Amino acid sequence: MAEFMAMMIIQKYYTYQEVVIDGPMLKYKERVDAYLTKEGREDLITSAQ
Repeated sequence: MAEFMAMMIIQKYYTYQEVVIDGPMLKYKERVDAYLTKEGREDLITSAQ
């Protein structure tokens, strides 16, 4: 599920903030971050604002 949500972030259906910071995926943050990094999209990883 974490990888799917990371893919949705890449495709701009959701923002990192919506999914990881404010949303239900905080417990999977490491997996989401790993997927985004693997796909070369570290630019989408943001901190809490």
